[in-house]
This record gives sequence, C-alpha cells and structure tokens, in this order.
Amino acid sequence: MKLEMNAQFSAAVVIGLALLSGCANTSEGPRFSWYDGWRKGTVTAVGEGSVFTDKLAEECKKFQSTLPSRYATITYRPTKNSVWLTVPISADASLKLGDSVYVNVLDCSKRVERRSS
Repeated sequence: MKLEMNAQFSAAVVIGLALLSGCANTSEGPRFSWYDGWRKGTVTAVGEGSVFTDKLAEECKKFQSTLPSRYATITYRPTKNSVWLTVPISADASLKLGDSVYVNVLDCSKRVERRSS
C-alpha cells in the first residue's frame, strides 16, 4: 500500500512539473518562441560607432558590411547569469534605454521587437 502511494505521488509530481515547464516555454506563443531563438531582454544602450561594433554579437559580425549603423545592447537572462548582446537595429527603431524587448539570439537578421509591459 505504501509503495503504491509513493508511486502515485511521484507520478503526480512529475506530471505537475511537466505542465509547469510547458507553460513556461510556450507563454510567448509561436511568434516569439524560445526554441526559435527569441529571448526577453532589456535595452541597456543604443547608439552608433565602434563602441557598439566592437561588441557586436558573433552571429552579426559576418554581416557587418551590410548592417545599419545603429545598434542596441540588450541584456537577457538565459540562466541565473545575465548576458549582454549587441545587435543592429533599423534606423527608424525608436528603442531607448530600459525598453523591454524580444531579441533573437540565433538570427541576426530578425528585428528587435518591443514587448508590451
């Protein structure tokens, strides 16, 4: 009886954790899927020049000659430690310090998108 109760409890815990995990990974919907490289971040700097190009994300460096001249540095938290990522932004982007955004860490050609608060 006790063994059967432990097995049921363990199964309930595993199912509960799986449901919670699923909700955490799909809460942004298909447009900003974590699996497609989208991460929630915060803009920490916006500007131009070598201060930004020197810190450009590795994925973006191979396209550097065709990139716009404006950049944003975004911090996001893939684990318990924060990561800073500098990416190109369009000339008409109205991003500013402290904006909440989605950034694609896998594809430099994806536009940084502002998140609603």
